[in-house]
Amino acid sequence: MSLKWRQEWFDTMLSVPVDEQTRSNLLFATYLFGSIVHDATLYGHRIQEELMIESKGYQLLVRKATVDNIMALLEDRFPGEAVSVVKPALLNIDDLQKLQQLHVAAPKVSSLEAFAQMIHEIAA
Repeated sequence: MSLKWRQEWFDTMLSVPVDEQTRSNLLFATYLFGSIVHDATLYGHRIQEELMIESKGYQLLVRKATVDNIMALLEDRFPGEAVSVVKPALLNIDDLQKLQQLHVAAPKVSSLEAFAQMIHEIAA
């Protein structure tokens, strides 16, 4: 794919008369599938994260990564404990900001039970 063609593609994606959700989905798909064939940095320079953030696919990947990071922190903090019991509750949280709050709290929490209580309070 030539540089000129790629620039025209991005310009078109930014100018088509669609709602922001659709535009975000199109840009994320372009980034995702284009990165399979080409160097991902070619797309990362052109498609800013802010433009993809509303994409459902992007949000799903970020949520999964955040849950995985929380689990890794908890497993490191509480080795041998039944950390896996909190994962289903984390996966049920759709709000990325709430998950990010839990991510920040995970390395500081005093016990797994206290963290489970935080999940319950945030999810309520």
